[in-house]
Amino acid sequence: RHLTKLKGVQTPIRCSVSSTAPTIRSGPIGFREVFRQIREAPLQYLTIPAVAAFLGLYTNWMGVKMLFYPIEYTGTEWYRTP
Repeated sequence: RHLTKLKGVQTPIRCSVSSTAPTIRSGPIGFREVFRQIREAPLQYLTIPAVAAFLGLYTNWMGVKMLFYPIEYTGTEWYRTP
């Protein structure tokens, strides 16, 4: 058992090691390793661009809507003519 000191009190640290835990490496990984990781969890990697595209389209749509159809004008009246 590993013990650590926390403000003078020793408490046990439990750590579980599983075979599916990702390993931490130093240095670049190759294309084969990247493709292997994508093949292991394709849904995880495909949802990232899908969610980002949806959020990007939504914010652009909302920005254009707010630009051309404001609810109420809240600017200065210097150059505005009725």
